Amino acid sequence: MKLQERKKDLIFENNNMEHLYTFKNFPVFMGCVSSERDQDLKSDMRWEISKKSGMIQLASLLPMDVVYAQAHGSGLVGSVWMCHHSEFAKFIIENLPEKASILEIGAQHGILADMLLSQYKGIEHWTIVEPNPNMIDRIDLHKNLSVKKGWFDENYTQNQPFDVIVHSHVFEHVLDPHSFVKSISDKLEKDQKCIFSIPNMKVMLEEGYTNCLNFEHTYYLSEGYVDYFANVYDLIITDKQYFKKDHSIFYSVKKTNVNPFKNHSLLKNAYEENKNLFCNYVTNLVNQVEKLNEKIAYEKQIYLFGAHVFSQYLINLGLNTKNVLGVLDNDPNKHHKRLYGTSLKVMSPEILKNKKDAIVILKAGVYTEEIRKQIIEQINSNVRFIL
Repeated sequence: MKLQERKKDLIFENNNMEHLYTFKNFPVFMGCVSSERDQDLKSDMRWEISKKSGMIQLASLLPMDVVYAQAHGSGLVGSVWMCHHSEFAKFIIENLPEKASILEIGAQHGILADMLLSQYKGIEHWTIVEPNPNMIDRIDLHKNLSVKKGWFDENYTQNQPFDVIVHSHVFEHVLDPHSFVKSISDKLEKDQKCIFSIPNMKVMLEEGYTNCLNFEHTYYLSEGYVDYFANVYDLIITDKQYFKKDHSIFYSVKKTNVNPFKNHSLLKNAYEENKNLFCNYVTNLVNQVEKLNEKIAYEKQIYLFGAHVFSQYLINLGLNTKNVLGVLDNDPNKHHKRLYGTSLKVMSPEILKNKKDAIVILKAGVYTEEIRKQIIEQINSNVRFIL
């Protein structure tokens, strides 16, 4: 497996980088598989920070076909995600012209297109560009929906015209944010819009959420960096909205031919702030795992919740899985498979029914309360949780 070294700061392209922390031998895929464990790949997840821009970024990049070997269901299951899609759809409608043709970048499941095409009659056409599309049923529902299999970059072209670009939880996945934002700006005419949603990474790190930075999210995309990229590439932020305090931020930006307010000092003092944020994040995670091991030391009926990067982080940092019976997850596509990088089998939470002494380790970030409530109210009120 050949790694691509990131030797320069993603913002200013200088090489004054400082090592922050390395998660040794971390699973390269954050999903579930049916293959044998000896086929799993692991790699050091080494984080650095730029002393100039304060950008936290992954030092070595894995091949894209390894990281995205298959879908892992993110954004598809759970009421929080469905609420996100619904609220983002409303935000898009509020920022659309009366008539619009949409280009959506990266939409594996097509939920957003389905919602908007069903709710807003002003959409003349919706095109999705996605390397791994999985939305045949949605295409059949909408005559004005089309899908192009591939990647969006500076070379992207299509015959169907568009005047609004949309993307949801895509920005944080691209490897070169400068190239990505420039490509969007170059393809927009004056006053045309790009409307997008990103994770609220600052709050996620403050809260210790382990789905913030990983082999897919390879840099810290805080609001300050979004402001910077918009400013550099002649995009003016016209609307902004928070979805929950710790989930997502919605943006609507408008193309201007010449931005008279270019400001390259937006990132002043980011280095110290971001370094402290990340170091506290790692310290707290390490301490959490130590406390978890103390709490489960004499328990026999233990389950982890989340067949995803949430559990992989805990295990990588030393969680004792000797008495863990399996990983619970609400996604039926994961059941009876194995969490990548581990020997743990994935099960439906329904397995908790009628169990008297079951303990669930639940560290699922913003989704924690939703999951806890589901298990208590719908499956087994006697389950004990370690949160």
